Amino acid sequence: MPETAIAPINLEALEQSARQRLQTELPQIAPLQVRCYVRDETLVMLLEHRQPVLPYPHKAFRIFEQILDEEQLAQRYRGLIYLRLQGQQQPYTFNIAPTKRESEKNLPSTPHAVENPTSDITKETELQSDLDFAIEEAPEERDLLPPSPSNKSSWFPIILMGAGMSLAIFCTSLYMLSRPCVLRECETIPVAKTLAEDSIVALEPPTSGQQILDAQKHLQKSIDLLEAIPAWSKHRQEAQELLATYQKTAVNLDDVVAALKVGSKASQLTQNRPLPASEWQKAQSKWQEAIAHLEQIPTDNQFYSFAQRKRREYQVNLNVVNRGLQMELDGRENLVAAREAAKVAEARQGVAQTLENLQFVQSTWQTALRRLQQIPKGTTAHLEAQQDRKKYLPKYKTATQNKEQEVFATNAYNRAVRLAQTARNAEANNQWSQATVNWRNALSDVRQVPNNTFNYGKAQSLIKTYTDARDRAEAQLQKAVKMEQARNDLQQICTQKTKVCHFTISPKTIKIHLTPTYVQEVRQTATKAQTVGDLKTQVKLLDHVYTLERALETISENLGIPLEVYTSDKVLVQSHVPGR
Repeated sequence: MPETAIAPINLEALEQSARQRLQTELPQIAPLQVRCYVRDETLVMLLEHRQPVLPYPHKAFRIFEQILDEEQLAQRYRGLIYLRLQGQQQPYTFNIAPTKRESEKNLPSTPHAVENPTSDITKETELQSDLDFAIEEAPEERDLLPPSPSNKSSWFPIILMGAGMSLAIFCTSLYMLSRPCVLRECETIPVAKTLAEDSIVALEPPTSGQQILDAQKHLQKSIDLLEAIPAWSKHRQEAQELLATYQKTAVNLDDVVAALKVGSKASQLTQNRPLPASEWQKAQSKWQEAIAHLEQIPTDNQFYSFAQRKRREYQVNLNVVNRGLQMELDGRENLVAAREAAKVAEARQGVAQTLENLQFVQSTWQTALRRLQQIPKGTTAHLEAQQDRKKYLPKYKTATQNKEQEVFATNAYNRAVRLAQTARNAEANNQWSQATVNWRNALSDVRQVPNNTFNYGKAQSLIKTYTDARDRAEAQLQKAVKMEQARNDLQQICTQKTKVCHFTISPKTIKIHLTPTYVQEVRQTATKAQTVGDLKTQVKLLDHVYTLERALETISENLGIPLEVYTSDKVLVQSHVPGR
């Protein structure tokens, strides 16, 4: 009969049917997702459900097998059924449902779930069926070694030895027959091919490091399954050919996966910042190691382009780590320098004896604060720096106030000393007005020198000296004012219509010299008045002389300087001593 064409599978309808059956019979795993695809003669069905893991996964497998039977797919396809949790990349168990043709050719067996996908998926089933077969076929020992009643004791050791050898042969045969792909159709190779081909498809080309890691796991499972096929299996040659291809891809993946794993560790090391320098250095070493793995991948490697892209990405990450490490080192260096400056400032502050000492203390505190300010955020030193700044700032302010007060005190004291010298110079030039002002200002400055400053004691010792000097200067100023007034008055007296006199004033004597013209005029007027008996003119002349004498005596009294009046012939005609 001609073969009937095989109708294609409606995978979408199959997925929907499976989803409905599972939600009805296993409601504890809803919501769930079912995906199906066909590869060669294998129908792959993936069930993804929420937490937790199914305690009895065989229930789900049984439902899948029933669906295969109901859809009449079991005759044509073996089933490869995965169970996976939502959000996970790897299945936590899977099962193989052989085709009806394979089941009819083989001894009866019970499909089972494999909790570890990397183990030999057919070992337990084949072991049980092959064990039954071996027991049925093995001849009984009594047929091989019939006992003889006459020599029972002498044959007993031989019987034991033969039994042991038979048992050893039996166990060895049992082991060899129990290995995968020995007695029945080989289910391992299709499963290994499906896992490997899925991995290879995912790697053409890879889009992410996680994709490569997942593909490597599947590829390694495939390799493990193929390596488990023994040399005495008729499928060994096919398995070795597949292994050669898959192992080459696995070797090409080694450096890439090694780099990805190291890069993952490096990334984890920098998650919880800020980090001490030692952690930055560990991350730096890991990124360098990951880059070294990628640089070892040759240009003819199928993953070369991906490796180069990853290398650039890792180099960026390494640069970030290098900057982070440098920031941490710089921050720690600044913190150490700030604390050293603070120690120096505190030590010097306690023994400062001069303005220069206080200036040094203030500038050292300023240096400590500036170094703290230079510590960047995102470093372990930054938090410590903030705490130190709270302690240093009040001390810096106190040092600044002390320095400024001492600067004021020093300036006031030095200014007073300079003004005192200026006053003395003015006194030497009889500039009593200027001397008085300078002494007054010098006295004001020494009194402004604050207590608890280095110049306070010296300033206090100058107050009496400057006070006495000011008083003397003021007295001399008053005397000079009177002297000037006396000169003005004498100038007015001596300068009349007719020049009356000339005068000189010294601290000891006021000397008045009457002019010859004036003396002659007085004499002539007096003689003429007496000759004609002009009493009025005589009285007026006497009054004039008396007024002149009184004016000169008043000037003498005001100055406190004796008065002497001479004629043009240098004859003393009048004298006056003040206070008499």
